[in-house]
Amino acid sequence: MDFNEFNHLSHIVIGTIAFIGGIVALSTKKGSRIHKTGGKVFVLGMFYSVISTVVFMTEEFLPLAVLMSVATVYLLISSISALRYKNKYSKTVDTILVIFPVLLFIFTFIQFVRILPEISLGTFARLLFSLTFAIVLLRDIKLIKNRPNEHIYFLKRHSFRMILAFGFAVMAILRIGVKIEFLGLAFTTFTPLLLALLAAFYAERNISKFLPNKK
Repeated sequence: MDFNEFNHLSHIVIGTIAFIGGIVALSTKKGSRIHKTGGKVFVLGMFYSVISTVVFMTEEFLPLAVLMSVATVYLLISSISALRYKNKYSKTVDTILVIFPVLLFIFTFIQFVRILPEISLGTFARLLFSLTFAIVLLRDIKLIKNRPNEHIYFLKRHSFRMILAFGFAVMAILRIGVKIEFLGLAFTTFTPLLLALLAAFYAERNISKFLPNKK
């Protein structure tokens, strides 16, 4: 087994484990031991998947993979920072990270403009990408300008971004992993992202439902 074969196999195995970890984290009470374990498995597995994806691209450059990788790394680091908001470096990390949604928004918005005046699912997929990055960008700017100190605020921020990161993981599986070509590029990107956004907003609005019951 050469290095490329090993990288491909490890990407599949660890990526699958990360995906399962994400499901566990999303389906269990926040703060519980199993939730934390599932979250750690998801985060570490996704970081490895991003690194192995970069290795893949030394042979074949995939613009969509770059977008997903950058978005995933940004969302994961941002969500971790939210849990460590009392750390003295957390504010600095959040300030530095804002460059990522800026670049992601600019790139996806340009792609949206380029496809106009065509109206198709692909058009809406590009628009949804732009809106998603615009949402997280505006929230980052608001956080930098007026940083709250409430635990529940950062818990919501963490949940919102982890759910979006999971959405990008699903997107990568459908589009690049199993390559479901007959569904089309637009469908395998638009649908996971839309569902992830809706789930993120729901979790954020109803965060108390996902917390352990107080005795």
